[in-house]
Amino acid sequence: MEKIKLTEKEVEYLNDFVKMGRKVAREFDPGTYFASGQ
Repeated sequence: MEKIKLTEKEVEYLNDFVKMGRKVAREFDPGTYFASGQ
């Protein structure tokens, strides 16, 4: 598997995205969340 080089900004964005996803997963039932099209 080849390594993908990311800029610092991209890494920051991905980290934020993951954090947001975890927060959302805690706050909402995943079935409801995905059914809403988010």
